[in-house]
Order: sequence, then C-alpha cells, then structure tokens
Amino acid sequence: MRYLVVANKSIKINKWKQSDEKYIFELQKFLDRASNIEDNELKNSLIFQMLKCDSALTKLAEKMFKKFYLKGYRKNK
Repeated sequence: MRYLVVANKSIKINKWKQSDEKYIFELQKFLDRASNIEDNELKNSLIFQMLKCDSALTKLAEKMFKKFYLKGYRKNK
C-alpha cells in the first residue's frame, strides 16, 4: 500500500491507482501547485476537498468494477 503525506497526514492510495503513472503524475502536480498557496487554511481545505472527491470517485469506480465483474461472471457461468 502506498501513502502520501499531506499536511502532516498520511493518505492511503489504493493499490490499483498506485500503478497508474498518469494518476500519480496528476496528483503530484496538483499537490505541488497547492503547496504554493500561502494561506495554510485555504491550502489544506482545497487539498482535503480534492482528496474527498477522489475518494468518492474511487468508491464509485470500484463499485462499478464489481458490478461488471459479477455481471460477466454470471453470464459465463
């Protein structure tokens, strides 16, 4: 499991997202840009809101993966 440390908090990155270099690149790019924001409250708020959005999208994607996997599994059984 891979973790990012953001604002002194450790953030878990799902295994399937760790191997996607484009995802890691874009996430790092966002965090690099956010780190240039001088207002710490605003910076942390933006980072954590983006991470909440990423988490919600991840849960949705995993739910869809499971749905399509089960659909394919039932079809081939």
